[in-house]
Amino acid sequence: MQRKGIRYFAALIAAIMALSFAPAAFAYKTITFGSTGTQVSTLQRHLKSKGYYKGKIDGKFGQKTRSAVYRYQRDIGLTADGKPGNKTLTALYDGISALNVIDGKKKAATVVKNKSTLAYGSYGDKVKTLQPLLRSAGSFKGADHGE
Repeated sequence: MQRKGIRYFAALIAAIMALSFAPAAFAYKTITFGSTGTQVSTLQRHLKSKGYYKGKIDGKFGQKTRSAVYRYQRDIGLTADGKPGNKTLTALYDGISALNVIDGKKKAATVVKNKSTLAYGSYGDKVKTLQPLLRSAGSFKGADHGE
């Protein structure tokens, strides 16, 4: 049972990593301060799921939402201005690794300030731990490069 769980987890991680590059080709429009509606609710929900937004999901882009966006941007290494534009929304909705493929072109690896986050170009102990799990699930066939 435990092996099945590890395989499922590794396959899920591999699928997320593979799919995170496809949506990056679509540009997200900046959500402006004072906006209301489903775009703002979606933003708040994603920020809340990552622990940045503590308020009620009300679909209103006010100061609490802007502060949450600012903290998120700062933690992932983007310019922290509190304005959720294409880069911020791509990282938030599609994953930080998707920032490396904005506009369908491979970019230099994003510098992630949150050390627990893996992104394209990551290395170290967390990568060394992940690669064998992916291999045992049949989702990784390359050599270990966690160095």
